[in-house]
Amino acid sequence: MANFTLDNSSTHSANTRGKHPTFYLFSVLTFLIIYSSTLCQSYEPVRIINAVHLQQSFNTNRLKENSGFRVLHFGDSHIQGDRITGGIRDALKKELGKVDCGMMFPYSLCGSFGPVGMEATVSGKYTWSTYLKNPTGKPIGITGYQISLEQNSALNLEFKDAFKGKTSTTFEIWIYSDYDTLSVECPFTLLSKVSISEKLTIYRYLANSAVHQIQIKALKPCAFWGIEFIQAPQPI
Repeated sequence: MANFTLDNSSTHSANTRGKHPTFYLFSVLTFLIIYSSTLCQSYEPVRIINAVHLQQSFNTNRLKENSGFRVLHFGDSHIQGDRITGGIRDALKKELGKVDCGMMFPYSLCGSFGPVGMEATVSGKYTWSTYLKNPTGKPIGITGYQISLEQNSALNLEFKDAFKGKTSTTFEIWIYSDYDTLSVECPFTLLSKVSISEKLTIYRYLANSAVHQIQIKALKPCAFWGIEFIQAPQPI
């Protein structure tokens, strides 16, 4: 009776590569060429149905006459890296003049990255949550992230030369808190404190010159939802 044994697959593969190195290298190169061509293929843009209904919204003269408008992006990494958002902002700036850099968040404090040119640290204790990592079900804002600051903790933001947006003398911070009194303080002049909902408040501050460093101290436990520089302040 014949006896049959099975060779170890990894040993067999290693022996095969050793005997036929040229063929193995050719196979790897072929795979890389096919894979790269698949990634680099061109795609046709999705056609907008009934695009005529959008013409009024994109009318340059009407946009200039309005006191302001917001652009809402859906996504994650392309927003944090400011790729698509940066291109749209630059295009709007050419047409409309002053354009804000939009809502920003220190993603780097939450195990992610960005924004470019913003360095963020926290003095004291804090936790963070995202739409995908939110075991306690904390409320989360439009950035998809939130940082919970314990009392007397401070969020420090510094905007370096590599920052792609533009700082200004006026900025707003979005704070979610269970307390209806002042929850945070900054070393700048508080212009207004507006409640958007029962627990969400927008604090607007004014500095003497364009801001490059901001410290947000939690007077009570609260959550930081984002910050926005205002180039052409409008009443809120």
